[in-house]
Amino acid sequence: MAPKGKDDGDIWEDILSSLQSTSSNRGNKTLVVLGAASVGKSSLIARLAGVRDVTNISSGVGLEFSYLTVKDEGDLVGRIGVYATSSKHFLPHVLTKERLSNCVVVLMLSLCEPWSIDDQIFYWSSSLEQHMKDLKLEDKELATLQHSIADRFASYILPESEGDQILLPVPEGALTTNIGLPLIVLLSKVDNITNLQKNYDYDEEHFDYIQWYLRKFCLEWGAGLLYTSPRENSNCQLFMDYICHVLYEMKFSEFAQVIDKDSIFVPIGWDSPAKMSVISEGFNKFNAEGPFVEQITKQVDTRQKRNLKGEDDQLFLTRMQAVLAEKAKSPSAQHKNTTEAGSPTKGTKTPPPGEGVLANFFNSLLQKKSPVSSPSPPPTGQMLPIPQKPKIAKTNSNPKSPGAVSPRAVSPNPLKPVSPVPIEESAPVTEPATTNSAEEPSKRAPTKSTSFEESAPAKRVATKSSEGGPAKTKLAKTASGSKMPAPGAGIKKPGIQAPGAKRAVGAKKSLPTPKK
Repeated sequence: MAPKGKDDGDIWEDILSSLQSTSSNRGNKTLVVLGAASVGKSSLIARLAGVRDVTNISSGVGLEFSYLTVKDEGDLVGRIGVYATSSKHFLPHVLTKERLSNCVVVLMLSLCEPWSIDDQIFYWSSSLEQHMKDLKLEDKELATLQHSIADRFASYILPESEGDQILLPVPEGALTTNIGLPLIVLLSKVDNITNLQKNYDYDEEHFDYIQWYLRKFCLEWGAGLLYTSPRENSNCQLFMDYICHVLYEMKFSEFAQVIDKDSIFVPIGWDSPAKMSVISEGFNKFNAEGPFVEQITKQVDTRQKRNLKGEDDQLFLTRMQAVLAEKAKSPSAQHKNTTEAGSPTKGTKTPPPGEGVLANFFNSLLQKKSPVSSPSPPPTGQMLPIPQKPKIAKTNSNPKSPGAVSPRAVSPNPLKPVSPVPIEESAPVTEPATTNSAEEPSKRAPTKSTSFEESAPAKRVATKSSEGGPAKTKLAKTASGSKMPAPGAGIKKPGIQAPGAKRAVGAKKSLPTPKK
């Protein structure tokens, strides 16, 4: 029976209020995702909402809004309103005074362009600092927010630890900048590591330096660090669990990960300068004290280097022809040509080495004669000189030839007629008897070398045989008494007869006398 003084409506209100008091609902929280365009903000939010395929997720413009439902063992814990923007001008509409105590700010970077990491960090960190100043919070409110950040950093314990939490002192160099907002740095698109290694010549030391630099910034700001890839769904669930742990104090049992370069995870309060020095001591080509922009510089994709398109050959030759024509028209080139033309030692202008070689090569191909084909006639109106070998008077080997060959002077000009040399006749000379052909090599007397003098040239005299045989060439005595052989004397070639030589009729060759 219902109690007196209360109707049925009051009973149901009491029941609903009792259920609400025992519910695990912890209210609504805010997640603000800041990052440049195309860093993967929309894809990350879709992964957190449970979307399996994020390849066709379109990027938002201006300010995006979504919400995530948080449950713990089937019970509703709360809802997280997600705001994503790529402009600092939306910060006053997102980070209001009422939301500061129940929000987490995510600074999202991309590994597609690692050389822009430093610029993005500076842009968003300076924008957050300026925004907190523009809110003009009271000193008490700001101190409460900063105290909560310091407590979270100092109260970190390992997941397997049990017992009461002990607040440890903040290490030196940590939390030097405290703006009163919990911050998580999220490096997205870590699946691009393979592309950086293949096409940008990145090695392990490059990624170690990037990790060291991000951990240094997070240590100074009291932030966490997480590598993720929305496309490959890498560490997306880990990121969601950690957000719920920070906002709703839900149980979290994941350890820090600093070994695998594509799945780095550094929770808030875990890192220290001593742990970071393990990485910096292994640097060989990077300077830990130098600025980031001097260490990680913007590079050109090696595929662009390999795919450089060359200029067309005809366009290149046409351009070079125009350049040469301009040089020929220049006053310096004309003055040089005039000087060379008027020089007494230089008859004509010497062509360039390349043009001369090509001209000689093609002329040799045009003038080259085939061994079978007959020579082509010269062009009309042009006489080509015919190269001839100098003719030497030779003794006719035919016994029937009565006359001797008169040597002819060789003219340097093949077109100029050559006048015959007069032949001086002397007394007939009897040809010595020849011996047997078998005994000839052994009985033949050695010939004596004749000395020559350049001061008095010898006269060549041709005589006739007494029996009407072939003409013999004698040596005329010089002024000094020495003898000089006539050109061609003693050289016999069968079948060759000089022009103008007369063939002897009935000439007989003397036979050797038989031995008794």
